[in-house]
Amino acid sequence: MTAHIERYDSREAWLAARATGYRIGSSSVPRIKGCSPYGGPYSVWQEHHAPVPYDGDPPPWLADGLADEPDALALYMRRTGVDAVHTPEMILVNDTVPWAVCSPDALVGTAGGAEIKHFEFPAWDDWAPSGTAWDGEDAFPCRRDVALQTLWHLRVTGRLWWDVVACLPSGRRYPQMRIYRFWRHAPTLARLHDEIAEWREVHLVRGERPPYDSGEQHYDEVQRRFPRRTRKDVITADAEAEALLVEYRDLRARIAVDEDRLGHVKAALVAQIGDGHGLHGKAGKMSWGEPSSRRSISLEKIEKTAPDLHEQLQARGLINISEGVRVCRFTPRKGGT
Repeated sequence: MTAHIERYDSREAWLAARATGYRIGSSSVPRIKGCSPYGGPYSVWQEHHAPVPYDGDPPPWLADGLADEPDALALYMRRTGVDAVHTPEMILVNDTVPWAVCSPDALVGTAGGAEIKHFEFPAWDDWAPSGTAWDGEDAFPCRRDVALQTLWHLRVTGRLWWDVVACLPSGRRYPQMRIYRFWRHAPTLARLHDEIAEWREVHLVRGERPPYDSGEQHYDEVQRRFPRRTRKDVITADAEAEALLVEYRDLRARIAVDEDRLGHVKAALVAQIGDGHGLHGKAGKMSWGEPSSRRSISLEKIEKTAPDLHEQLQARGLINISEGVRVCRFTPRKGGT
């Protein structure tokens, strides 16, 4: 099994080529399988059947990762001794199944490749120690969506191995780099191909729309379909709409009650912690402590030099302007009850 290379002069042309002929790329596979934080099956269907106009710029998190790829690749080569070739805005097309494509970050000789990932806030339990290999027998050593992307690279290219190069923060100035080698495992790749091929036939070729990935996505699409008009008509609700209005009213009332209850429960948990640092249980853990001195000291500098960044960090709960005020965090556990 081999693949040939297509090169493009711009990101816009590259994106358009990926959607040609109902192609399935590596980033689509975890979305189809429902394990990607960047969208689900509906987002893949939408790219082919109801695409959102390209605005010319990738989202900030993606732009940062793309900008850091050359440096990460250079460090990867120094640590492993391999000679990798950076492959931006390139598509590899399987010679036997032309709809199966991938856009690797780097190719290593004729046998391997590399997938570079940056994670600002990793869930550490998802990442095994660096050097862990996968050969089809054990659980994935990295996050599932990254593993599925990597398997699709192997499926498309026919290569023997692929390295996941994960750049993770470690509290130091430079992030950790954890490297995981995925070896080609024919039964797993064949099974994955059959599942993706079946989904593609139903939802892309036949055009059957999958369910929305989220209520917010459904709402956004309706807004695009029905933009605001100068003249607004008031429509009398039929029986179906009336039932939805009742459900909407009741949900809003329930949310208000739940938010109030959440405040009381959170206060009760914090009271249990008291002067301690946190609680640990089967459902998760709650920390209750001061912002770190490094974080507190840098607040004023960040606010003066990068006000937009300061607002983003504050909105995401990563900093607290009130120095000395204790900050509460809750982290759910997988499978917790």
